[in-house]
Amino acid sequence: MRDSFVRHQRLNSFHKRSDAVIGKIDPTHKEVTVIGAGISGLLIADALKTKGYQVEVLESAPRVGGLLESKQTHLGLVECAAHSFLMTDAMVKHFEEIGITPISVNPKAKARYIYRNGKPQRMPLTFVEILRTLFQYLRRKPILSPTASFEAWGLHHLGEAATRFLIAPFVTGVFAATPQELDFRLAFPKVKQKEKKQMMTLPGGLESWALALRTRLHENIQLNRAVTTLRKIKNIVIATPAPQAANLLRATHPKLAELFEQIPYAPLITITVFAKSLDFGRKAPRGIGVLIPRGEGVRILGVLYNSSAFIGRVRNSDTTSLTVMLGGTTDPEALTLTDSQIEALLKKELNQVLGWSGESFELHITRWKNAIPIYGPRLRAALDTATAELTLQQPGLLLCGNWTGNVSLRGILSDVLTLNRNL
Repeated sequence: MRDSFVRHQRLNSFHKRSDAVIGKIDPTHKEVTVIGAGISGLLIADALKTKGYQVEVLESAPRVGGLLESKQTHLGLVECAAHSFLMTDAMVKHFEEIGITPISVNPKAKARYIYRNGKPQRMPLTFVEILRTLFQYLRRKPILSPTASFEAWGLHHLGEAATRFLIAPFVTGVFAATPQELDFRLAFPKVKQKEKKQMMTLPGGLESWALALRTRLHENIQLNRAVTTLRKIKNIVIATPAPQAANLLRATHPKLAELFEQIPYAPLITITVFAKSLDFGRKAPRGIGVLIPRGEGVRILGVLYNSSAFIGRVRNSDTTSLTVMLGGTTDPEALTLTDSQIEALLKKELNQVLGWSGESFELHITRWKNAIPIYGPRLRAALDTATAELTLQQPGLLLCGNWTGNVSLRGILSDVLTLNRNL
């Protein structure tokens, strides 16, 4: 009987999962322990506190924010991971509540590029490829499997050229993975409300979001507090990456622990480059950035034009700031490169892609062994099983993070706001 119910719940969760917070809080008990002070843990802790819960946040690191880490240098701002987000109406209200004023992308620098045939292009498809893409999109097609990969979705709806030169670089830029590895419906769930979204960032870097939440929760947060086993308390929120969640659940939920530790992550290196603007010749990079499809003879995955996209990224107008992405699932060996090897690679490829011709630049390198969860079949299986099993249990255990159904900052906040309304 229980097994049939679990199977039924898995089918329901497969088709109807509408948010990325798994499990429930027991509202009859007002004490909650949140494990992890990344942005997910901080948002949930803040939401619970505003609802009158007594919240305790335990973080193993000496700082809050997780992947949101910003550093001020003598040349300008360094973002170690995420650098921006898509603003929604809900986010506007949230930032007003916590006292932060986001800044929008430079209206004169909104162009996005794809590198093909030796140069960045705003439209990388040829005229013939555009016609073939339109024909593929408009013609009648059989229904695609609900578990189709993003590659299968792209080939089905848009064809080969658009999948390679539009979809693949986009997926690499967001997930550091390939379209073949992603479950399309899991990675890009349907949005209930259609609203205009604007690309924005925060003046002091995205870490200032986490710091604002830390200020609101200051007496509730304990840093350098590693948790290895779950205590017997009524309400626990696990807001850690999947491998740490697996370790915490091994004694009480061994099946989930086994599935969680098998969730793959994409490795990534982010390199902030400060260079002299004159070293780019007549014109420094303008726009949002350039993404680079595999097979174009370039190892780096893409370049964000920081100082062009957002005001205040550099201290002097004669300096250009870029963020280069390297690694991903197609190049995990990149994490073994030394700093000097990365510098040599960037000197070569920034010349090739952007025409940089200087002698030196300043680099700030951050290596992420487990940067972004891969929204593929193994993650799907883990989430469906967790949704089904936690539905059977008494409330009191909640799972959340960028691996529980929403990888974007916008999506994570939306899920927490949904949880807050249902408390």
